[in-house]
Amino acid sequence: MRRSSTYIAVVFLLSGALLKAQVRTPQVGEHSSLIKFTENKNQWDPAIQFRAQLDGGALWVEKGALTYSFYDKETVRGLHAHALVKPTNKIRTTGFKVQFPNSNPNTFIESTN
Repeated sequence: MRRSSTYIAVVFLLSGALLKAQVRTPQVGEHSSLIKFTENKNQWDPAIQFRAQLDGGALWVEKGALTYSFYDKETVRGLHAHALVKPTNKIRTTGFKVQFPNSNPNTFIESTN
């Protein structure tokens, strides 16, 4: 009986270790990103180099500046969820630009893809 309970304990511990080993935590590495940037290939204003979709907004990367634009995502999601609801032209938005004065004008951003 003692041998079987020891066997069960060992199997239990090993199965827990194997299950834990199978759980993989995502890592931010060289070839991954939490935010996906899309290169401007003449689909936006020429001053914009890259764009990233944010939850309820966007980030626009320009030379020497970052521009953030946000919208009321709950209103927009409500419009998508209820297509038969009368559309509204009142969606709250805001934005701001972060400029980097005296930044090096010779820097460049390049895509790795």
